[in-house]
Amino acid sequence: MKVLSKFFIVLFLIPSFAQAEPQIEFVLDFSTSMNKEVHGETKSNIALKSLKNALESLPNDAKVSIRTFGTKHSQRDKEKSCHDSELISAFKNPVEVLKDISTINLKAKGFSPLAYSLTEAAKDFSSGAKIIVLFSDGIDTCGGDPKQVIENLYQSGVIVKLFIASAARENHENQILKELAQISGGEFIKLENLETSIRALKDLGLRAIADFNNKNQRPGDAGFVNDAGDYFLAASEIQTNNYEDNYIGQDDINDFFKFNASVGERYKIRVEMVKEFAAKCSVELLSSATQKYATTGLTEKGFETDIFTTENASYVISISCDLPRSIQYLLAIDKLRDFS
Repeated sequence: MKVLSKFFIVLFLIPSFAQAEPQIEFVLDFSTSMNKEVHGETKSNIALKSLKNALESLPNDAKVSIRTFGTKHSQRDKEKSCHDSELISAFKNPVEVLKDISTINLKAKGFSPLAYSLTEAAKDFSSGAKIIVLFSDGIDTCGGDPKQVIENLYQSGVIVKLFIASAARENHENQILKELAQISGGEFIKLENLETSIRALKDLGLRAIADFNNKNQRPGDAGFVNDAGDYFLAASEIQTNNYEDNYIGQDDINDFFKFNASVGERYKIRVEMVKEFAAKCSVELLSSATQKYATTGLTEKGFETDIFTTENASYVISISCDLPRSIQYLLAIDKLRDFS
């Protein structure tokens, strides 16, 4: 059985304020590698079929646009090709966008300016909820840094979620993509055939909208009005203290908190479940999206890290629970005194 080569990426950008219906932009990769055939047709045709399937699943009052890259300039002119990103369909309802798709004739021939295209795509939106769905078969080939773009967008007030569906072999590219997904709070999955890829775009699109709507209805954590950040980059900043009013479970499966420390300080982190021991929970202390910093063990009431010594850095506490209903928990960041 043939598998789809390389990978397909789905990226969602959602800001911190609410809007009834989010705007959705599909960004399609039409670099030269999209001319390769799998299952008897080009990957560019597969991309368009996947797009149509996803559009048909969206609510009629959603606002949708389409951006492409790699269609205008060939690889003979790298400078122009690496700035080849074009908005070809402005925001309309899905039915109108489907009509546009039936008339476009795109040729895949350029490089993959992925980072540049994400930067340009973020400019296409008006204020309100933003979702970007990116369909690509490769990483940036123009020297751009998509991870830095994600971080810059977040710093400017746009929350980024990156969902990566990959059919590539396990290698350094997969590891890079997996870290991008983790740092943005998205997912990394593998695709093995055309049917899986089409279903993934549809399902992930609907889940992104549902996640946005549910986020605004969750109770606040750690004394905040809003729920704690649900991925590494959006971790809620807190200080050394005991925080009793935190909630997790049901559709809220991840809480991320961040605290700053200085070199040589010693800490212990405790997470205790109120009234119910959460066997389906996990707690991690992270120094990066994929790097654990201290060992976490089970206690009678929840979880506790070993005593750890810090550098001049920020550390993130990741709390995950797959529970059918919301439960309350206590989070304690204990800074230990040095009596020497």
